[in-house]
Amino acid sequence: MLFGFGKAKPPLTASRRGQIELRMRYLVDRLTLPVVQQTAIVTDPAVFLPADSLTAEDLPTVAQRIAKQLQVDVSGLPIEVADGGPDAAVHQIGDAPKVRVPQAALSDGPRLVTTLAHEVSHYRLRQFDSREMPDQGQWLTELATLCGGFVVAVCNSSVKESCCSTPAPTIKSLRSLGYLTSADLGYAAACLARLRNETDPAWGKLLRADAQVTFKQAMKSMPAACTMIIDATTIPGPQSSMQQLAEQMVSSNQSYQFLAAEQVANRTDESREAFVPALIQMLRSRDEQVVLVAAEALRTIGPAAQSAAPALEHLLTHRVDMIAASAGIALMAIDPNEIVFEHVGDLLENRWSAAIPLSAALAEYGEQAAPAGPSICRRLVTALRRTEDEIIDSLAGCLHSVSAAPMEVIEATISNEEILEWMKGYLASMDDVAAE
Repeated sequence: MLFGFGKAKPPLTASRRGQIELRMRYLVDRLTLPVVQQTAIVTDPAVFLPADSLTAEDLPTVAQRIAKQLQVDVSGLPIEVADGGPDAAVHQIGDAPKVRVPQAALSDGPRLVTTLAHEVSHYRLRQFDSREMPDQGQWLTELATLCGGFVVAVCNSSVKESCCSTPAPTIKSLRSLGYLTSADLGYAAACLARLRNETDPAWGKLLRADAQVTFKQAMKSMPAACTMIIDATTIPGPQSSMQQLAEQMVSSNQSYQFLAAEQVANRTDESREAFVPALIQMLRSRDEQVVLVAAEALRTIGPAAQSAAPALEHLLTHRVDMIAASAGIALMAIDPNEIVFEHVGDLLENRWSAAIPLSAALAEYGEQAAPAGPSICRRLVTALRRTEDEIIDSLAGCLHSVSAAPMEVIEATISNEEILEWMKGYLASMDDVAAE
């Protein structure tokens, strides 16, 4: 696809590209560029299978062959077959990590190879310092498997299940990455091809159609030298100085703007008021993840970001619940006044999918957030009727935090006697637990 004066349009949003490039940069650092460039690309998973029909006794052989491809020692990693369970291997992290494979998985050789490659890659990542990892879950493991030569298998997997012990992002996270999509993997495959100095790799034609579309588009738009991944100074990260982040925030590369804003949000021990104008501009982005990270950065800056209040107030009516919630949470940090708390209470009552992060944020302000009390009560009624147990716990805890007399707030807000009695009993039980 072309636009402007014949320039290829980058695939994916700026935030998705930035997240992939950041993780590919991490893997190049840890695995080394020569290893990534010289690793053979697997085009036929059957080469790892000792026979067409597999038994439990074949698993160690398959795992050892995969480990040799990935250049990792799995001699200390038990791999066993378990009856029942999910359709994919489960990597149990602990003092004695192991891979458990359901009996049914033995009947699908290619899928078993992809799954075991994913698990062995996750095991391989354990040798690195987890504190330096961009994440310890699905994204980094998938990309490590891809860089280990299984790019075709990873891109062509019909289902991307969460095999790792690290849970997938939940509703508690405002900025949830979710799973890597076929388009994400196609872009990552293009990054890999550029890193390997391949302009038209034969394996690219083996990618599934949806991943291949993004792969081809990315190959046209991406710098041939793939400098954004090879050169550590170009990608905003923990190593970037505040001056570098300031330059990257106003660069023409939108994915760098996104990653720079992430770093600004994390630099809570440094003065960041100078970034506020750029962050306000990012709030106008069509990329939802860019808006979310900008709001998060403004939240961490706090009162010094007062000039961003009008732009954040505008986002309170955004169609996406998490964006409206992030704007409300940022406004509380910038100017925690009665009107703001009432607005956030309205969000809590009406933006159902954002109930947990909003209630957690309100609870941090204690009785200062009392104006949101009636909204919390009304949302509790809805949660009770819908049997939303996790949300009920979060809202009840929030009400307990923001109100000096939660029972009085409940009685003034709730008219249904049955629900009123239940809520009184629930809060009384929370008092008993706190006393113990």
